[in-house]
Amino acid sequence: MAEIDDELEQQRIQDEADEFEAMQQQERLAQIQAQNQQQGIGNKVQRTQDAVKTVQKWTKRYEKTSAALSFLGASFPVWGPILGVLAGAMLVIIILIAGCNQTGASGSVTRGVSFVAGIFGADICKNLTFNAGTSGGAGAGASFALDITITSAYRAGALTAGGGYSAHGRGEAIDIALRNPTVSVHGSDPRIAQLVAIGRSAGFIPAAGDTLDEYTNPAENATGGHVHVEFNLKPDGTTYCDGTRIPASGPSDLVSLVGVVPVDTGSTSDPRVRPCMLNAVIALFNAAQTAPTPSP
Repeated sequence: MAEIDDELEQQRIQDEADEFEAMQQQERLAQIQAQNQQQGIGNKVQRTQDAVKTVQKWTKRYEKTSAALSFLGASFPVWGPILGVLAGAMLVIIILIAGCNQTGASGSVTRGVSFVAGIFGADICKNLTFNAGTSGGAGAGASFALDITITSAYRAGALTAGGGYSAHGRGEAIDIALRNPTVSVHGSDPRIAQLVAIGRSAGFIPAAGDTLDEYTNPAENATGGHVHVEFNLKPDGTTYCDGTRIPASGPSDLVSLVGVVPVDTGSTSDPRVRPCMLNAVIALFNAAQTAPTPSP
């Protein structure tokens, strides 16, 4: 009996220990669940706070954008016309750039208008012509009804009888010669008259300029037959080329003719002219591309 009582006592003690362990596990499980629940609530609160902050941020951005749009709308009567004028000016500039750098009749018309404006001191194409290859006008490799080439352009230090810079010394004159065949001084080639007419049509007529037939009436120092075209000076000393005054040191804005129009580099020591002269030369050579030419 004593052994049975001992076993029963041990079983009771074990049952109590198991029950106590089960209670502890339940308590730990309850604590874990409570902690998880609290953490979940905290995460939800944080997400809610983040969402509120995001809404507040975008609300402020919307308010700023709305205010800016309202300001633009209210000030449209002020900046709208200005924007329209600027857009119109840009369109005019684009059209002028295209015209000043275009070959053929339309390019000649634009440069002709530019030349006339230049007489009054506002050469439109002066800063709008690209001095590169054929993009600026006739082009050195273009086909011309009149086979002509430049034989003289800028002559550094060339003076007039009165001591001032000559048109060549100002970079505002060129000599043009006929080729294929070459025409000698006092020649009777009918192309001479055609070249003189083209020079005058390009604007080299008094008072703005001159076109001189130095085939028929060569200057004393002429080395060969040619037609000379130049811009003149106004009574106030400024030039009809672009309305400026050539400084005492000579022209400082010379640009090359090479690659723009045909140039006889063998006889032209300095194939440069002023930009305003370049525009007129391009117009002249453009006219030579389409001019009806008599047979030599």
